[in-house]
Amino acid sequence: MIAVVAEGLGVDYGRWVQLYQSQYFKDDFPEENLRFKNVTYVEAIERNLERSLRAMRTRMFKDHKFDAAVFVGGMGGIFEEFELLSKIQPKTRMIPVFSTGGAVLELRKRRETTPDLDDELDYVALFHRQLNISVKENRYAIPEKQPSEISNRIYTFKPVRKSPRYWLHSRSVHFAAAAIVKVTFRFVSSIELLFDRLTRFLRR
Repeated sequence: MIAVVAEGLGVDYGRWVQLYQSQYFKDDFPEENLRFKNVTYVEAIERNLERSLRAMRTRMFKDHKFDAAVFVGGMGGIFEEFELLSKIQPKTRMIPVFSTGGAVLELRKRRETTPDLDDELDYVALFHRQLNISVKENRYAIPEKQPSEISNRIYTFKPVRKSPRYWLHSRSVHFAAAAIVKVTFRFVSSIELLFDRLTRFLRR
């Protein structure tokens, strides 16, 4: 699903998203692993599920520095990930999205929440706010093309200089459009008035 969204945005999923999987589940790896080649495999620990998952999560949280972590839905493992990341990188901003339901709801007891984390269903807007990402920030196909300075990623509209002839033409179009709107409004108003009178007549 993440890959489909990334494709729709015109970004290279395999370059922007890094997955971690434990070799404990090697017999159940999805086919997408071969397609995107963005998976870090972590050795299983003595074929022990709990220890293998712990090793995978520890490796994931130590390989990268996180500014923020988003927790959605989930099952029991979400608690360990929350606690482990808080311990390894205590300055990371934790964002549990309670409106997604699931095990993440239990994290409400462990941190203060805000109304949008509880109720917001427009997740695009939610993440723009919670992650402090400007809606004007450009997206880049690969990490190497993204400027390091955020100010250089912001999209700005560049005004286009128009010739006087074009300006006069635009004014004419504007006036014509205004006239059409005015006539349309009058027509709609007449229809509404006619309908109102007809309705009153039928009620008699």
